Parts: sequence; C-alpha cells; structure tokens
Amino acid sequence: MDRPQGLPGEEAAGQDDSPAILRRASNGPAQSPMTLARSASSEGERSRAIGAGLCGLSAAGFATLSVFGKIALASGLTLAGMLSLRFAGAALVLGLGLWLSGRAPAGVSL
Repeated sequence: MDRPQGLPGEEAAGQDDSPAILRRASNGPAQSPMTLARSASSEGERSRAIGAGLCGLSAAGFATLSVFGKIALASGLTLAGMLSLRFAGAALVLGLGLWLSGRAPAGVSL
C-alpha cells in the first residue's frame, strides 16, 4: 500500500491517532510536531514557575508576619490598627497586580 506524502511516519488525514497539538496543520506553515510540543510545554513550565514564585512570596510574607507584628505592638500600634494596615496593604498590592496585568473583575474599570 502506498504511503501519502508528508513527514516520515505521518498517517493519512483522518487516520492519525496523535494528540491534536502534535498534528501538523494542513494549511499553516510547516512546523515539526516537536516544535509544537515544545511551545506547549514551555507555556506550562512558565505557568508553573509563576505559581511556585507566588507560593514562595506568600510563604515569605507569612513567615515575617510575627516579626513585624512584634515590632508593631512594641511601637504602640493596637491590634485593630495593625489589622487595618495589613488589609489596606493587601488591597493595594492586589489592585496594583490587577492594574499591571490588565485584568479586572466584572463591572470594575481600572
């Protein structure tokens, strides 16, 4: 049986069992399946790196909470004042992050 023209080992259209990301586009520029797979994995790796960085930042903030709390109490700040500053700071950081990323909750314009 004659094989259709294409990449070595490539099956005829409609008979390919590989995932869609590894299939060659019929009307686009010819890219090897490995190039497509690498771009998908690099996007996943970037997402994981950002997530790991955010987890590390969260852990660092939680670890320093008691140190800054003791300093604030020693300087005469009340518990209510300390919590107000903490939540106001968190709101500012969240708002800055949303503004920089260009994302906003529905109905809110930044």
